Amino acid sequence: MAEELKGLDYYLASDAWKDTKVADWSKIDAFVDHGWLTEQDRKYLHAYGSMVALNPDSSGGFSETDAAWKKYLDVSDKHENDPIFNDETKAEDIPPPDWDDGPQDGKDYYKDGPSDIPGTEKTPVGDVPKVPGDGGDKKKGGDGVISVNTKALAVFADNVEALRVMIGKSKKKTDEVNVLPGGFNVAFKLRDKIMGTGEKDPGLKSNVRNYMDGLDIALANVRDEVRKLIVDYDSTEELNKLTTDKLNKVMRDSFGFIDSSSRSK
Repeated sequence: MAEELKGLDYYLASDAWKDTKVADWSKIDAFVDHGWLTEQDRKYLHAYGSMVALNPDSSGGFSETDAAWKKYLDVSDKHENDPIFNDETKAEDIPPPDWDDGPQDGKDYYKDGPSDIPGTEKTPVGDVPKVPGDGGDKKKGGDGVISVNTKALAVFADNVEALRVMIGKSKKKTDEVNVLPGGFNVAFKLRDKIMGTGEKDPGLKSNVRNYMDGLDIALANVRDEVRKLIVDYDSTEELNKLTTDKLNKVMRDSFGFIDSSSRSK
């Protein structure tokens, strides 16, 4: 059994700070990026936020968190009017980066950038599977012709499974998304919109991931129900008993998640 954390270690391990507004967490990240606060300061500030969230009536603290909090307030006061934290700031008002070598004409920064950043390369998740009669050929069951048989149902089930493979790859790519904003307020707000700020504000990344999880389950249900139909109606005589109402019910029940999600948009 793992040893129970106590004291400051308990709060350092907690992420309860994410659901509080006791501090401007995005601004703290910016302070660390600029070197005005250290990584250790940020950890102690997170611990301070968790203390407030878990023990709002407590007046006690730890010397480490108290010192980090004082440092945060001092830095906030010093940079209160810094243009990088002002939504109205124009690009020309922001001082250039503190480096020796400026941008070089003709240099391909995109090409020379790190290759493992999501979005910097084309990573197709797969091709949409073809369906029987694709292309509108009426002789093959295209436009204007409706035909249901166990072979067609099997192809449909396999195509649904192929879509699930694409969703699985998409989920992995979504998990890799990690927005690293520049040191200005609008960028941090964009990061928060995408990455979220806690359970009450999960952000676009989490919402998209949750939707794909639900879609994955819904398509798996469709696949299983269709394959069950193939077993239940494994002969032409049995298939003739498959009424439109029965097939519609299977599709309606299985696609319920997708339909309800579409209507909620």
